[in-house]
Amino acid sequence: MKRKGMNQKLKKIYAGILNILRKFSIYKRLILAFLIIIIIPNMVIGYYSFNISTREMDKNISSSTRLILSNIEKTADEKLKPYEKLALSVFSNTQLRNLLTECKSLKDNKASDPEAMKKYQDCKIKIGNILFESSLQQDINNLQIASDYDQFVQIDYKGTKRGASIEKIEEYVKRQDYLNAVNSDGSLVWSNSSKEKDIYLVEPFRKSYLGGYITLFQSIPDPQLNQSGQLGVIIINVPVKIFKDMIDLENMYDENEIVFMSGKGGTVSVLNGVYAVNKMPGADIMNEIAAIKEGSLVRKIQNKDYILVFRTSEKTDMTIVYMAERKKILSGVYNVRSLIIEVTIICIFCALVISYVVTSSISIPLRRLKKTMERVGENNLELVYHDEQRDEIGVLGDRFNAMIVRIKNLLGNLIDSEVSRKNEEIRRKEAELDALQMQIKPHFMYNTLNIIRWNAMFAEDGEGPISSMIASFSKFLRFNTINTNRLVEIREEIEHLYAYEKVLKLKKELEFAIILDLSDEELLNSRITKLTFQPIVENAVKYGLRSNGRPGEINIKISASDADILIEITDNGVGMPQEQVDLINGRLISSSSTSEGGIGLKNVNERIRLSFGQEYGLKVVSEEGRYTSVIIHIPYIKG
Repeated sequence: MKRKGMNQKLKKIYAGILNILRKFSIYKRLILAFLIIIIIPNMVIGYYSFNISTREMDKNISSSTRLILSNIEKTADEKLKPYEKLALSVFSNTQLRNLLTECKSLKDNKASDPEAMKKYQDCKIKIGNILFESSLQQDINNLQIASDYDQFVQIDYKGTKRGASIEKIEEYVKRQDYLNAVNSDGSLVWSNSSKEKDIYLVEPFRKSYLGGYITLFQSIPDPQLNQSGQLGVIIINVPVKIFKDMIDLENMYDENEIVFMSGKGGTVSVLNGVYAVNKMPGADIMNEIAAIKEGSLVRKIQNKDYILVFRTSEKTDMTIVYMAERKKILSGVYNVRSLIIEVTIICIFCALVISYVVTSSISIPLRRLKKTMERVGENNLELVYHDEQRDEIGVLGDRFNAMIVRIKNLLGNLIDSEVSRKNEEIRRKEAELDALQMQIKPHFMYNTLNIIRWNAMFAEDGEGPISSMIASFSKFLRFNTINTNRLVEIREEIEHLYAYEKVLKLKKELEFAIILDLSDEELLNSRITKLTFQPIVENAVKYGLRSNGRPGEINIKISASDADILIEITDNGVGMPQEQVDLINGRLISSSSTSEGGIGLKNVNERIRLSFGQEYGLKVVSEEGRYTSVIIHIPYIKG
């Protein structure tokens, strides 16, 4: 109820505003509308544009860029997955675990027992072989296992050491990243070691060390100590070059950078190929980013404001940062503020001129159209509005002219339609009357025929030609009189035709055969107007075959054509001249009367068109001395 009352109040307010505006001319309304639309928004925009635009730009950049960074993070994670799978394959290697367990059991005795030392060295070689074989699966700098008592490096099948080794293992096992891996209970631990130096020794004699890598750790728990002890820690050094040029965002904004970095270790890799040392964030900004994990900041770098959008990967604890100079992004905001003031002044002047011109272009043709409409009366439909322009008023005038024309056409069509309807109703009644003329006292007729048939059988001492003829004739009449449906199946029409054939053949002088050519048995189930075939066959026998002097044939071909059925009834009689064929077809098309009485071609054609539509009906084709064919076109209607 409250909502309904509020809607009513709003409607009243709206109606009141319209009433007030209607008291002024169109010119004054347009001036008022232009001034409100131009001055008020421009004043508000001019006052708040800078702060709001700046804040929204920062927010939009941050929001859209976070989505980009999220996708970059997923891409980076996908690049790291193969190395995680490598670590897991080493972790789950049963042979490796057994060898590490054996080495751990021999470590205390190897110094005093030569046999134990030999077994220990053999185990190390086998472990090195497994690590070497595993390292071939991925592009890595180093794969090894470290423990608090020794380290196991890659050894190829020739016994040569591969990869790198930890130079100071005693100090290494005390490092925080190593201890984090030990305490992770077998979980994967990533560490940003891209700035590490002098840790992993590649060539001892030349003092060559690994550089530019991040490290993946995974501890291997000792099953005999129920997770409280370790067999060792898997160490995989992954080159940071896998992240180089991972994406291409050089043209997002001018002088933008995207870097991949950890919270504390500094820059790992530049991902989009843009790198400027003097524009990289300082350590304080990097630490702030590492503490926040995800978000956006605006900070000064080299005395310029930069917007930094960042996201920290939960998997690697490394942060992806997008940098762009803020002034470059917001340069359009400063220009818009000045432009708004200039445009406002120009628009106010233009509004005055445009309002006058627009008002004249609307009011003058409207007055002309109004006068034309006022002159249209009940008996005055000959008026025409003239306007050469194609604007809304010109189109409205054309629609007005078209409406007048349609009104006149509708009046004419209404009269024609009513006349056509009356004519069609008359034809339907005539067709129904023709059909009713055949239904004369059916029960009386059947009883009389049965009495005659039994008398004939008594005289013939059983079933004879006369009684058989009476039986066929009775069956023929039964279809005509008892079946009152206007539409029957084609199958019933065929059966009725065969009954009619038997009646005719009892006359000795008639020799003919009915041949059925059917493309599909299903077509017999389609509906057709009753008493369609018999009048056509009757004409064929009466006018074609009797005068032929030779045994006659009547071919009935039934076929489907798209959604319709074509039935062609052809006799091999004397045919007709083309002039007579054209005359018959013309009368069928125009539905005009013929000289034939009873149920002739005209009656059949008229009933088909009344039942199915004007596009259906009969067509006669004939060649004098050879044949006559009647083509029946009806829709395919399943029973």
